[in-house]
Amino acid sequence: GGYIMHISNVKVALTKEDILSIIEDFVKVDNLSIDELVLQDQVIVKGSYKALVTLNFSASAQIIEAVGKRVRLKINSVKLYRLGILSFIKNLSLKVALKKLNKEGISFEENTIVLELDKLLKDVPFVTFDLVSAFVEQELVKVEAENINVSLNLLNEQKEAAEQESTIKNTEEL
Repeated sequence: GGYIMHISNVKVALTKEDILSIIEDFVKVDNLSIDELVLQDQVIVKGSYKALVTLNFSASAQIIEAVGKRVRLKINSVKLYRLGILSFIKNLSLKVALKKLNKEGISFEENTIVLELDKLLKDVPFVTFDLVSAFVEQELVKVEAENINVSLNLLNEQKEAAEQESTIKNTEEL
């Protein structure tokens, strides 16, 4: 209940810096680190994922659908960098990684990646929305969303919790 701000429709253009900052601040996927993002005809992501061993990867994909709470990307290529480890350990690590990512809202179906935004953005419960579209144009991801609801109560609760947390951290440092 309480105060909810409703917005019918919004269109935004996100730079790679915007997206990296959103991932850094709100998308908590354990052991996944994104080091580089390139927005061209396709989206290129470079990073690493710690499973049994650290897997360094580079992947390129294209957004093929963005509707409701999910984004589907067609995988064009995935490279795992040679790690000097036995291939069965690499394959086992990959299996473990894929299973864990699936729980976090990143799943793989055939040659597509499905991002489930409600799972990925679970740390942002005060905002809900439905995607209408998303595409890359001139090094920007252009996103249109509708039915945006911002719960001001939840936002305040989150803010107060964060302030208490920083007070606790500051006290610990003394």
